[in-house]
Amino acid sequence: MDSVGMHARDVRSKTRVTVLRRPSGWPRQAVNLLTERLMTQVMGHPMNPSALILMGDFSQEDVEKAIGSPDFYIEKVEGLDNPSLPFKPGVGY
Repeated sequence: MDSVGMHARDVRSKTRVTVLRRPSGWPRQAVNLLTERLMTQVMGHPMNPSALILMGDFSQEDVEKAIGSPDFYIEKVEGLDNPSLPFKPGVGY
């Protein structure tokens, strides 16, 4: 594998993301607030509407302030190919 490919794989394995779970799902307004107030990419998947992935390492407090609600669960994950993610970021359905 070339050095660019190896570097990209290394970056993917070290990228930190924050997984948010809300059993009732995520309204579009909450996704917009997260994107605008945390200034990050927010990913969802139609097959798993109760989960969102935020690019970056955010605290419970950061997210609560952004959406104005404590009604969610948070998990921090390292690696975009980590099997504990609810879906694979950047992969279509």
